[in-house]
Amino acid sequence: MGRRILVSLLLILWCVPLTEASPNRRRRPVRPPPQLVWHVEDAQGTVISSQRGEEPINPASVVKVATSLWALEKLGPQLSLETRFFARGGVDWQRGKVRGDLVVQGSGDPDFQVENALLVAKALNDMGIKEVHGAVVVNDRFWMGWENGSAGTEPDPVKRGLLMATRLRQALDRHRWNGVIARVWRELAQRRGWPEKVPPSVRVSGGVGAD
Repeated sequence: MGRRILVSLLLILWCVPLTEASPNRRRRPVRPPPQLVWHVEDAQGTVISSQRGEEPINPASVVKVATSLWALEKLGPQLSLETRFFARGGVDWQRGKVRGDLVVQGSGDPDFQVENALLVAKALNDMGIKEVHGAVVVNDRFWMGWENGSAGTEPDPVKRGLLMATRLRQALDRHRWNGVIARVWRELAQRRGWPEKVPPSVRVSGGVGAD
């Protein structure tokens, strides 16, 4: 009985006509491969090699090479950009609380990211500080994050500062974390050998401010 059912099923499948591809089906256009563009000069300005060198293009990440060269020549390899943190109003060490604001004085560091904020939170926790009773206040030379633009086009320095302070407060206080910050913490903890289930956190009771 089982063999008859199997044979019947095979016959049914054999009789089902296959659907042919429509001759009018549109084909996706094949994009031509990108053409390389380069322009090389020596120190005296003599062109060594050039292909479409006069054509304006978006240099994308390659522009970092020129930026890095300028920074090394103008600022030097020993330059250090410091970001300092101060407790306005003093610290209640018994309760592990900053009585007033957490004041941040940046010096123009363009690469202060979420990971740096997590390291600050851990350093504060190691000192015994778990809470800021006031606000997070930053100066106009503190920058955090470059996602969605650097906010450098914002003409109002107060609005720009409030945005930077908001980003920092969110990263310091794990109760405000989003998925991105949580992922950065997991990756950081794995690299440093820290327990992932004990994230650093400084609860910020107040808001944000810009000096």
